[in-house]
Amino acid sequence: MAKITIRASNPHFVVPIMPREPQENIAIPKSFLRNYLIGEKCARKATLRTRKSRKSWKVNLKGLCFEDGWDDFSTAHDLQDGDFLVFKHEGDLTFYVTVFDPSECEKEYPSVNVTNDDQKMEKGATTKKKMKKVSKKSSSNFSFYIFSF
Repeated sequence: MAKITIRASNPHFVVPIMPREPQENIAIPKSFLRNYLIGEKCARKATLRTRKSRKSWKVNLKGLCFEDGWDDFSTAHDLQDGDFLVFKHEGDLTFYVTVFDPSECEKEYPSVNVTNDDQKMEKGATTKKKMKKVSKKSSSNFSFYIFSF
């Protein structure tokens, strides 16, 4: 009987952000290349997308390692030691990236929807809503927002 192999139509790979290991070592696994990217036109740039923003991040590849553009992506997504990333291949070296924190839950990001009120607030106009960022120093180094109406 012939052996049948069923391949994922949108395969995934996982990358952990390890303590004391530079993020320059973040790479597409060789086995992923061998199993899913054979026959695809492999450019020197990957495109990364997330639910955090509508922006697509262009990241240069050196071999299989993410290079130029990775630091911008990492900073924008506040990648920390203990986070892990799930890369879903969408074709043509485009990946939808989901970020999980050390609690194994998807990382939450503030909403990026810009409304007219938000644009006016940025320009210094008076609006009904004002947002004030308050930082609290602690071992967890977090920020929260107070809304006044």
